[in-house]
Amino acid sequence: MTNATLPPRVPHERAFVWHAPPMPHAPHIHRWYCTTSWARRRAHQLMIEPLCRLCLEAGRVTPATVADHVEPHRGDFTAFRLGQLRSLCADCHNRLDANNAPRAPVREDGTPTDPNHPWNTGS
Repeated sequence: MTNATLPPRVPHERAFVWHAPPMPHAPHIHRWYCTTSWARRRAHQLMIEPLCRLCLEAGRVTPATVADHVEPHRGDFTAFRLGQLRSLCADCHNRLDANNAPRAPVREDGTPTDPNHPWNTGS
């Protein structure tokens, strides 16, 4: 086919470009989560513990989708590879901060509910 026989391209057509969500880790650490060994380890964790641990403790039955490090690895590859895992649902995992502590609750508008938070004390 020559260019003369190609159908005209519609001006608004654009190639689909997928943008990954922002990485919570540095790029060199994020790559660890893209390895085959991590995929196997994650699959094994979700197989042996298929329900969210935190939901079970709260009396709810929720399928787990995330293999979470019990102790944060903090960029230590040995801790990443060998550290103990637990199964969580995405909601429970997203409610934890980098230290695996519950995030402070916020209002609908995103402001903190804690009356002692600097946002609420005017400090």
